[in-house]
Amino acid sequence: MPKKTKIKNIIFDIGGVLFSYNDRNAVYYAVENPIHNPFEPIEHGLEILQNCFNNKNNRDIKLYVLSNWNVGPFNLLKKHYPEPFKLFDGIVISGTTGFKKPDKRIYEHLINTHNLNPEECIFIDDQIENVEMAQNLGMIGIFCSDHKTVEKKLKELGIF
Repeated sequence: MPKKTKIKNIIFDIGGVLFSYNDRNAVYYAVENPIHNPFEPIEHGLEILQNCFNNKNNRDIKLYVLSNWNVGPFNLLKKHYPEPFKLFDGIVISGTTGFKKPDKRIYEHLINTHNLNPEECIFIDDQIENVEMAQNLGMIGIFCSDHKTVEKKLKELGIF
């Protein structure tokens, strides 16, 4: 019987999983005009994040972000919605690495920076090619086609 690997890390994409925006150009406009808020919280995604956080100490789980964001828009998002970002143990965005998903180098940057074993990671993203790259690196990938599916898969994996 194969050894079951313990899940120690859950990695979230931001756009499409935790937050949405109607227009990418509006995001860049908002960086110049910080009063404008182009971001919309995805309530079910944030509930899933909160449930993972609530159970992380019981299961020794750490939470991470791996997302394609430029620094300016990402800092603006954190300014408008600081609370969810306090839940993460580490954040890697493309704007600080020079690599974008699905380039494996951004995944490797997260893995090496935070000393992660890919076989102990769940990766959640709304882009199938990003999930496939995570799986190629040994992670459990969850494609966020809808948040009910993500919640169901996390329950099946015993996260909550």
